[in-house]
Amino acid sequence: MKGYSKICTTNMEAANRVYTGLADATLGIKSAADALGLDFILITEEPYELVIPEEYLEHPGIMALRASLEDAEWRRKVEEMGGYRWPN
Repeated sequence: MKGYSKICTTNMEAANRVYTGLADATLGIKSAADALGLDFILITEEPYELVIPEEYLEHPGIMALRASLEDAEWRRKVEEMGGYRWPN
């Protein structure tokens, strides 16, 4: 399989290898495949949790991140990218 011996550090790098013909297939996320117009076959879903030390909860960057995660419009835009969903 072309590209099997190469390791990519990002999903976009992996998708770009398929796009340019340097690889036949890769594991990656749907949004990277969609960005390059590639086919995507869902293999599994991977849950993520955000872990933040309590002393950083009031840091401006962490507060902005948490506000984004709670913003319905931002969440809608992320869902439109494809491959992401929020727990009920």
